[in-house]
Amino acid sequence: MFAEVIQIAWEGVTRNKLRSLLTMLGVIIGVAAVIIMIAVSAGTEATIADRIETLGTNLLFVSMNFTAQGPGAREPGNNSSALTYDDALAIRQSIKNITGVLVERNTSQMVKAGNVSIDGVTIVGTTTDYPAIRELEVASGRFLTAKDQDNTAKVAVLGYSLAQDLFGDSNPVGQKINIGNVKVYVVVSWRKKASSAIPIMMPVCMCRSAWSLSNSHRRGLPG
Repeated sequence: MFAEVIQIAWEGVTRNKLRSLLTMLGVIIGVAAVIIMIAVSAGTEATIADRIETLGTNLLFVSMNFTAQGPGAREPGNNSSALTYDDALAIRQSIKNITGVLVERNTSQMVKAGNVSIDGVTIVGTTTDYPAIRELEVASGRFLTAKDQDNTAKVAVLGYSLAQDLFGDSNPVGQKINIGNVKVYVVVSWRKKASSAIPIMMPVCMCRSAWSLSNSHRRGLPG
């Protein structure tokens, strides 16, 4: 019985070759479309998850106020002062069960190493807890320390891409670079896979001292 069914089906296929070909193409295209849609959906989901993980799923951002202009922006007539570095220290000491507190303050400066100059590089003043909060590993050297903060040390942390642009495959740790009108020592470079989008990090106290930045308004508090 089964053999007869196969024989009849085969005769139908050979008798109507064009129709059979079109039917097979329809099935193949339909299956391929479903597979592609699933793959695109999975890829998009993975990208979104990676971005959320990069931001930190257990981070709490603290700012002085939140307006239509964004966090930290001031409403007209609002003369309230921004959060200070001492506020960050107070949060770190008074709140339990947190990994750490980081401060971020941004500026842009020209960076020069030897004959290589790059204009408009983002400089982020931050604090010692950054690697623990962001779960990053260094390629070589050491991260910013409490002593660096207290002494407003002229030291810098290079992102992987900027280190490649300035020094190529050479180890940048211990090298001198000029950031604006300030000469600093490179103390660490990130691993490629761990490198964040921040080209240069420095002690926040040093950034405020060198470029007259106002007090930081942003803190990360992982639970």
